[in-house]
Amino acid sequence: MKVLLLYRFSNHKTLIDRLRLEMRNKGIVITTLNTVDFSYDGCYLPNKRMYSLVKLILKIPKLRGLLLRIFRKYWVIKIAKHFDIVDFHSFNSFYASIVNSLLKFDKKICVTHWGSDILRASDEEIRKQKRILKKVDQVRTISTEIHNKIQNLKINTKVFQCKFGVDGVDKIARFMERGNTNIATKNLKHIFPNFDFHNKKVIIIGNNGSKSQQHLEILRSLKGISEYLESIRCIFVIPLTYGIDRLYKKEIIEELDQLGVEHLLLDKYLNEEAFISLTILTDIYITMQTSDAFSFYLQEQLASGTIVLYGEWLSYSELTNSDVYMKSVNFDTISIRLKKTLINLNAEKELAKLHNKEKLLEISSWNNLSKKWFESYFSIYG
Repeated sequence: MKVLLLYRFSNHKTLIDRLRLEMRNKGIVITTLNTVDFSYDGCYLPNKRMYSLVKLILKIPKLRGLLLRIFRKYWVIKIAKHFDIVDFHSFNSFYASIVNSLLKFDKKICVTHWGSDILRASDEEIRKQKRILKKVDQVRTISTEIHNKIQNLKINTKVFQCKFGVDGVDKIARFMERGNTNIATKNLKHIFPNFDFHNKKVIIIGNNGSKSQQHLEILRSLKGISEYLESIRCIFVIPLTYGIDRLYKKEIIEELDQLGVEHLLLDKYLNEEAFISLTILTDIYITMQTSDAFSFYLQEQLASGTIVLYGEWLSYSELTNSDVYMKSVNFDTISIRLKKTLINLNAEKELAKLHNKEKLLEISSWNNLSKKWFESYFSIYG
């Protein structure tokens, strides 16, 4: 069985490569094509010289848009003809035009929704997607929230829920087995020499720089406990590794300064060791973004024993139904809840570790989740 997996975002590649490995072990060969930068790991090319030229021109910003409009659909369709199944990840309007063309060639087609492509789509975008989803062979979702959203569209296409495994959960579990947070502290001291994480309460807000993370709203909601936060040894960490603009970053810094707390803004990706170390040392993770499809970052935080405070509008039914320890809040209650958690931090962290480690391994391990992906692909091909 040969599958062409189309994706758009380069930061999805690591996860997609892990899926390829899992499926290869089960006899399914997946080839990937990035439809934005034309990164391609297959051998079927209609014109290798032209492909090399296109890749080169794509590096020129002023020509990239024009080139994509002229060549992208042509290349994707030409390559897709060599495969049994075409799997569209993180759906958009460009993919919709390709689906209609591929249907003429009797290709098996699957659409895999990652989250924002359906959860944050406008009503008009959803109506357009619905017309396409009715035509494809299978729709796949990676979380319960996305699954429910697709089911509510009442399409007759078969829908599979297939979660990605989370490598970080296994790696964090192995790190925690050493039982020594001094290693994590030393790792971070090496990268951030101006910050001392030792014996400080580490609070992380959000997981990227997008305004949908609602950093400003969270920080403004904490002003009522600013004196308390200043009186304790704590550090606020704000990941801004993507989706940030300068003005929004400046606003975040201003709000942090007004709050009077020590803070660290992460505007560059950490290496794996540093990322795991920071996760291990995190005491509280606050996520109050407008929507979320059960992010990996959330799962990694839970697996490390971090206390998670999440927006009550976020649907994490798979976690709450599994009795995972986490607390829902809104902008009126976040300050009270955070202060209470900080006062009772040791007891709450013990509860989090007791409830969450084994459950997250069960929920997020590739060993458990790869079987569903195999069943999904096999059902299309069969």
